[in-house]
Amino acid sequence: MRRIITFIFTFFCVAAVSAQHAFEDYVCYDGVPGFCNSKYYTYSEEKTFEAKAVLAATVSPVVGNVRLSTASVPAQLYILPDPEAVYDRSYKIYAMEFGGYKVEYTVYANADKLMVGYGGKEYWFDCINGACDVYIKNLSHQYINYDNGEELILLVTNNFPMMALDGTTITLKKGSKFRFRVYE
Repeated sequence: MRRIITFIFTFFCVAAVSAQHAFEDYVCYDGVPGFCNSKYYTYSEEKTFEAKAVLAATVSPVVGNVRLSTASVPAQLYILPDPEAVYDRSYKIYAMEFGGYKVEYTVYANADKLMVGYGGKEYWFDCINGACDVYIKNLSHQYINYDNGEELILLVTNNFPMMALDGTTITLKKGSKFRFRVYE
């Protein structure tokens, strides 16, 4: 009996360490995240900005690649205050939904999360937890400022996995791009 318990304990310890190492391959713990350059990063009052979004992403489910793309479609940037304001005063949520596709990119403190929805499922990569001090390593951020707003261009610099609540996974492929043009 002791051997069985020892084996089970060892198995779960190894699985936990492996999962942590897998997560760490796709997150960054140091430096200043690119999303800190947004003019909306310090906003804390509740507000909704109208936006336009363009999606040009490739995901890889179990077999093959699936191309998700849209022309310019309606989108929003939501500034949602955090009533407890532990690490930040608000969540910044870029959101679009069109033709069966859904994208949400959220920033809170020095952490972020990305959700891509298609085929009736939502796939996540989420760093907003714990100390909110890690962010997705494989996303680059470019901001273009305009007199009446800002454009965020998210570019996937290396493949990374995303998981649905039911445990199914996809890989978001290098070169995928999400554009949000926010209007004030």
